[in-house]
Amino acid sequence: MKIIVSLSTIPSRIRHIEPVIRSLINQSVPPDEIHIQLPKYCIKEQRGYDIPAFFKDYEQLIVNVPDKDLGSSTKWFYPLQYLKNENNTFLIIVDDDCSYQEDSIELLLKRLSEDENCCYCYTGGIIPRLPQKVSNFSVSNISINNTLSIIENNNSDIKVDTIQGFSMFILSPFWFRNFDYSIFDSLSILDQSDDILISGILEFHNISRIQLGPYKLPEILSHNQLNAIHVDEKRFLRITINAIEFLQIHLSIWQDVKCQPQNLFQK
Repeated sequence: MKIIVSLSTIPSRIRHIEPVIRSLINQSVPPDEIHIQLPKYCIKEQRGYDIPAFFKDYEQLIVNVPDKDLGSSTKWFYPLQYLKNENNTFLIIVDDDCSYQEDSIELLLKRLSEDENCCYCYTGGIIPRLPQKVSNFSVSNISINNTLSIIENNNSDIKVDTIQGFSMFILSPFWFRNFDYSIFDSLSILDQSDDILISGILEFHNISRIQLGPYKLPEILSHNQLNAIHVDEKRFLRITINAIEFLQIHLSIWQDVKCQPQNLFQK
């Protein structure tokens, strides 16, 4: 079994990600490789990347240079395709502003050894199935008041609809070897909907998403607010709903989900 970790970043944050790399290298079961996805040109910041000198200090580090910046989805969109024929390779997705507890990968692999046809994560969400007026987006226990309710403080494993990259999840590119990625022909749908979209692909392939208990969070690093990805809660909510509706149309999944975006912010 080969374990590859993938992440992406933006030019203003790249020099701050060494603590992330160290937390991955220092895992009780370290990855075989760490792939950093650095597009030729960052659309968000309208510039290219300067590779930090510390990159050369980590032999596990591999830089992949995709032609197109796909925003938050860059970290999984490309490795899922260039690794799709490697049946015994598993891909772990992480964020560029988190330091991961040293047993994070080990625990994922332990569960994977029990069932290699599940996607395991440490945080995820439930999409309510009832028509609703969306009030706000917040980290809370399951609530029908939110478009996506984040599950926290679970003491045992729980099946979730969506997975979250910031806390780490593991999947197999081989699951999606015949998937047609050309349905994602719009940068706007990929840009900030990465967790929803990858969760939808898993749903389409009947791959269960299991959030491991007890609840486990990485340490959020100080540079997470440096040109933060999600800065507008209202826009983030609309992006979430748009992504769900996109998946309903293009993959025919989650047909029982009924969102009402026109009523998003009515009191």
